[in-house]
Amino acid sequence: MESEDIDRAKKLVINWIGQAEWKEKYAFMASMLGQLPESEVKTVQNLTSKTRKEMKRKRYEAHVQSKRSRVESAPVESVPPGLPNGWWAKYQLTDILAFDCEHVHYRKLKGRERVKAGSVSVVDYKGDQIYYAEIKHERGSFLVNNYTRKVNGFNENSLVNGKDLEVVMAEVGALFEGKLIITYGGGTDFDSLELFSGDFDTYDIAEYFKKPKPNKRGEDYGEKIGLRTLCHHFFHEDIQAGVHSPKTDAAATMKLFLEVYVKSNLGSMDRHFTNYNLFQDILAFKG
Repeated sequence: MESEDIDRAKKLVINWIGQAEWKEKYAFMASMLGQLPESEVKTVQNLTSKTRKEMKRKRYEAHVQSKRSRVESAPVESVPPGLPNGWWAKYQLTDILAFDCEHVHYRKLKGRERVKAGSVSVVDYKGDQIYYAEIKHERGSFLVNNYTRKVNGFNENSLVNGKDLEVVMAEVGALFEGKLIITYGGGTDFDSLELFSGDFDTYDIAEYFKKPKPNKRGEDYGEKIGLRTLCHHFFHEDIQAGVHSPKTDAAATMKLFLEVYVKSNLGSMDRHFTNYNLFQDILAFKG
């Protein structure tokens, strides 16, 4: 077959795909994939995954742009007296947010890929919830048993009417833009929403609240202290006595940041400051 004929055939196929019904396209693609060796099928899978991520990114950027055009400037709230200056001082209090997710674990995936956001809560500096969403997951897609119900409260049908991940991803991303985002071990939360933490100014306060723990060579490294333990120690509150709440955990994260970390002023000049000995006497709280 001549190269011109091949190019013409390619154009005809592309044009047909743009106009054909879904069932016809599906049958065609199934037939085409059936002709490929396994190695090339894996290449197609990788390409499909990259294309989906790019489509999500474009929808997210379009949603953010739409939000920008509708946002009205809010009155600026000044930092109240008594709040020390520090690396956070370039932000107004109204520009400091905290968030948390409750997760579900997919049955057919492995590693970090199996952890998906089931719900997400964003709170302001007062701990008041300014955004909440449940993310759509089909019945049977994620693990449900007595333990998971006690932790996240979700049953098989809890999330079938949730929002599409792409919508939540765009809405949360728009909220975070230009803000200081406080998290407690927030890497998994960002990943589960398919957001990249590097796109925002984030501070994971769990990196500050560590205590020494010797490794096999006798050297101390920082062991993270649980959020529940810290809230019990500093505020005499049990934030996870029952089903976990993303709003409660997000509000607790903000409270630790403002009432313990900021007021201590120890890390005011260096957001990466940590001293394991500060918290070595904190005992794990298990309720």
